[in-house]
Amino acid sequence: MKKILTTLCLATLLGAPAAADTYIGYTNTDFDRTGGVRFGTSETQGLAIKLPKEKLDMLRGKTIKGVRAVFGTRNMENLTFFVTTDLDATPAYTQSADGGTASWREFTFDTPYTIGNEDVLYIGYTLTSLTAYRPLQFDRSMELADRSFYYTGSGWADAYGQDLGCACIQLILDDAQFTDVIVKNFSANGYYLAGTPYKYNGQLFNFGTEPLTSFDVVFSMGNGEQQRYPYTGLNVGSNETFDIEFPEYTSDESGDLPIEITVENINGSGSDDESGDNSTRADIYMYPADMQRAVLLEGFTGQSCSNCPTGHHAIEAALEQYDGDVVEVFHHIGFAPDNFTMSEETFYLNFYGSDGTYAPAFMVNRMAGESSSVPVQNVSTGTVLDMLNTASSIQPYVGINVNTKYDESSRRVQGSVDIFTHVMPDADTTLLSLFIVQDSIVAMQMGGNDSYVHRYVYRGSLIGDFGGRIYLEKGSTISVPVDYTLPEEIVSTYFKGTYADDELPSIPVSTKDMYIVAIVGKYSVDNNMVEFPVYNVRAVKMCADNTTTGITQAPVTAGSMRVSVSGNRVSIPGGCDAVAVYDMSGRMVRSYGGQTTEFTLPKGMYLVRCTKNGSPSTSKIAILK
Repeated sequence: MKKILTTLCLATLLGAPAAADTYIGYTNTDFDRTGGVRFGTSETQGLAIKLPKEKLDMLRGKTIKGVRAVFGTRNMENLTFFVTTDLDATPAYTQSADGGTASWREFTFDTPYTIGNEDVLYIGYTLTSLTAYRPLQFDRSMELADRSFYYTGSGWADAYGQDLGCACIQLILDDAQFTDVIVKNFSANGYYLAGTPYKYNGQLFNFGTEPLTSFDVVFSMGNGEQQRYPYTGLNVGSNETFDIEFPEYTSDESGDLPIEITVENINGSGSDDESGDNSTRADIYMYPADMQRAVLLEGFTGQSCSNCPTGHHAIEAALEQYDGDVVEVFHHIGFAPDNFTMSEETFYLNFYGSDGTYAPAFMVNRMAGESSSVPVQNVSTGTVLDMLNTASSIQPYVGINVNTKYDESSRRVQGSVDIFTHVMPDADTTLLSLFIVQDSIVAMQMGGNDSYVHRYVYRGSLIGDFGGRIYLEKGSTISVPVDYTLPEEIVSTYFKGTYADDELPSIPVSTKDMYIVAIVGKYSVDNNMVEFPVYNVRAVKMCADNTTTGITQAPVTAGSMRVSVSGNRVSIPGGCDAVAVYDMSGRMVRSYGGQTTEFTLPKGMYLVRCTKNGSPSTSKIAILK
C-alpha cells in the first residue's frame, strides 16, 4: 500500500539562564541564503511576529533590548524596526537601522522597550527594496497560525498557509526564564483512504537555553484510542529541532476525523508556564476505502509533428512506472491542426500561457509544475511521472459515477453523471466537462507510419465547448443528464468555415473504442490566464451498460446490515463509510459518505449498498409513500 507522509510539528519555548540575553520568537533560525521571499509588487516589504497576551503574561516587566533578524538580501533601504500593539496603528517604538544582510545580525534599540500591560505586541520591520530582490526570510519549519505576518505596501496579512515556516525574527530580552510548549498547527489536506496506513512525523523545537530531556506525545484520530509515545534520554539543545516519527497508523473510519496532538510530562515534571497551546486539533478527511480516483493526463500532438511519436513513447514509459489510475486524452492542437482537430480544442491553448505553442507536450490535472508557471510542459518520462505523483497526493474533493446505457439499435447513450462532494473545494466556480474520446484510430503520423495507432483522441464535448457550471454541496450528490446519439462518423470541426461541410475531414466511429470522460475541476481566469485544476476524472466505455456497476457483484445480503424504513426515511444504525442507492434498473440514484446514518428517498423499490470498514453489503427496501 502507498504510504503518504504527513508532517505534524511541535515547538517549545524554553527560557535562558540568569544574567544572559534571551531570544524570543517562533523561528528555529535555519534559513536558505537564496530562499528570500517577496510578497506582491510593492517595493515596500515588511515582516513581524506576534506575542499574544498569554505569552506576554510570562514577560511582564521584561525589557526588549533589540531585535535579531536575517534577510533575503542586503539590497535594501529605509530599514525600520518597530514595536506596536496594532499593525495598522502608529507604533509605540521605532528604530531606524542599517546593515541588514543575509546573515543573522543583532540590532540594538537606542531606548529599550519595557513590556507592560499590553494584550498583544507585534515586533518587526519594514524596508524598501527593488522588486528584483526578495528581502524577507522564513525558516521553512512548520507554521503557526496568527504568529508571523508580512507587509506588501497595501496592508499586513497572516503568513500562515504560505508553507514558508515562521518569520526569521527574534526579540532580544534581558533575562527571562520560563517553560512553554507549543504544539504547532498542521495541515492534513492531502488524499487519505480509510484502511490505508499512513506515517505521521512531528518536529520538536527547543527555543531556549535549557536542554529538553524528555516529553510525552499523545496522539488520537477520530474515535480511535489515544496513543501515547514517551521520549526520554534526549538532549535537545537551545534552538535545536528534534524530529519525531510516529508508528504507522491506520484508520478504519472515513469522513471528517479530528486529529489531536498533545504534549505532556515535559522534562519529567509536566510543568508549563502557559499550557493553553499544549494541544492542537485539526480535521482530516478520510476518503472511503473504495473511493474511485484518477488523474487526467492530456497530451498535445499532431499528425504532422515528427517528434510526437517520441513524446508518446515517453508518456507510455511513465505510465508503466506509475501505479495509480490515469485517464488519457490527446488534443491534436499545439502543432499544425490535422484531420482530428476539433474547433473547441483551441480553448486548451490557454494552458500554454503564451502565444507560443509546441508539441509534443502534456499536462496533468491542468496543474503547473514546480519549475513552470503554466500547466503545459515538455514531455519527458521523468517529468510526466513527477507530475502524476504530485497530482495523486492532492485530494479529489468529489467522487464521480458515470451511469449510462447504450442502445445499439438507436445508437443512443442515455443516463447521468453523478457527482458526490466529499470535501468542499475552495472555488467560486466548478465545472463539469464531458469529453467524447476515441481510442486506437489508425492513420498517418509523421515520424511514425501510415498505420500509426492514435490513442485516446479528443472527438468533442457534450457540454459546451469545455464544460458547464455545477454547484457542489458537501455530502450531497448532483446528477447531470446525458443524452447523446453517436453518429457513424465524427466530423473534425476545426476547419469548419474554411472548407465546405462536405469537404471537412471525418473519422469513422468504432463503438468498441468510444469513451465518455467526465472531468470536475475549478475554473477561474486571473490576469487573462485560465486556471482549471482538475479535482477528479472518470472514464467509461460509451457503448456499454454502466448503470449496474457495483450491483452485479453484490448479492442482496440483508442479514449483514440492518436498514430501517419509516415513511420515506431510511436509517442505518451504526452508519456506513459509503452508501450507494440504486433503483431496480440498476441506476445509481443517491450516494453518501462520511458515516451516513440517515437519508430520505422518494416512493419506489431500491437496493441500498453499504460499505463499512471496506466490506460491502446490500439490502432491498421499499419506500411506500
